[in-house]
Amino acid sequence: MNRRKRRAKTDKVDVKALLRLLQRYLNGERKAVSVVKIPTPDEEDQRRFNRERERLIKEHSAHIARIKSLLIQHGQKPGIALR
Repeated sequence: MNRRKRRAKTDKVDVKALLRLLQRYLNGERKAVSVVKIPTPDEEDQRRFNRERERLIKEHSAHIARIKSLLIQHGQKPGIALR
């Protein structure tokens, strides 16, 4: 089966896939499903903080790149203050 081929995404298809996994698990294949740890509210807050920080760093870098590009387009040499 081609993994890149787009499949229909319906509840019926999802239920069948979940049932196959459950059947494999019940037949003794313990690795058919895995346990997922749900983060605590504090852990989720920390993750949210880190995601926002990373987003802001990327946005900052993009602004610097745009400013440098504009300066070069207008014949100016980007200063030392711009990384």
